Amino acid sequence: MKNLYRYNPDRLTQTQLWLLLLSGVLTEQNEVRHDTLYGYEATKEHIYLVKQALERDWGIRNREDLYSSLNWLLHSGHRTDFNRNFRYISLLPYSLEEKELNRIPSGTSLYNSYQLSKLNKYILPRAGIAAWDFGRYITLCRDGALIKYISDKEAWELMAKIGPMAQQSYSSWYEYGLAYMVGRLAWLDKLTEENVKWHVDLLRRLLFKEDSPWLKIPWDIALDI
Repeated sequence: MKNLYRYNPDRLTQTQLWLLLLSGVLTEQNEVRHDTLYGYEATKEHIYLVKQALERDWGIRNREDLYSSLNWLLHSGHRTDFNRNFRYISLLPYSLEEKELNRIPSGTSLYNSYQLSKLNKYILPRAGIAAWDFGRYITLCRDGALIKYISDKEAWELMAKIGPMAQQSYSSWYEYGLAYMVGRLAWLDKLTEENVKWHVDLLRRLLFKEDSPWLKIPWDIALDI
């Protein structure tokens, strides 16, 4: 554990890099660094932009707001409602799936949640979209450290809570990435062919691109926490 919190921005441990990669999808999407705590350079401009984004997207204006959001993601998050729907659909026989979907107005959040559950019932593990909450948790820790709502040491301590949970929930970067993408699509509530393709292409880059950070560190490393 001592090594995890000895933060050297020029030389992170394998565990530290692995933890940062739990936010890899959003990091790749934003085209920022996977291998530094902040991802961004700590310039006044970046700090301002991240503060604005946290307030706009999360209602986070201070340290207390940040901790409130982190606790929600840790203990409940978006996975609570979605995973309930996912388990319900997963237990339905194939012959009843369409009947269940047809009783719900198309385009609604519930319909999209059921549709995503139906499409992924055989490939999502029991943890469902917990990866979506885990990835956002890591991102909030990184952003919170950048804008100094929390210290770097606090960020690593907080992220360390997620590592074992993620490894117990998923068996590979593939499983984790798929669950994250399904969670993001459920959150966006825009289940269109174009939107799905964009997300699949992003996930494919992380899973198969030669220089992908997910290919450099195995999912099942022993975490030093």
